[in-house]
Amino acid sequence: DGEVYCIDARYYGNISRFINHLCDPNLIPVRVFLLHQDLRFPRIAFFSSRDIHSGQELGFGLRRPLLDIKSKYFTCQCGLGEV
Repeated sequence: DGEVYCIDARYYGNISRFINHLCDPNLIPVRVFLLHQDLRFPRIAFFSSRDIHSGQELGFGLRRPLLDIKSKYFTCQCGLGEV
């Protein structure tokens, strides 16, 4: 399938590094291409999937297989029980 890349803002990133996974997400991540069309290196833009009120946590949902990998190391604390 080719090379695989992972976004990791542990050492470098912008304010979006504080957006986490939610079992009931209110954001949708979308791949965006501004200066090139190289599918390996998109920018990620977040769009709201519903109204977001002041002070509400921002988060996106994980898709399989990433959800399967994360569930081995993390447990859900929200009560919905997906991860």
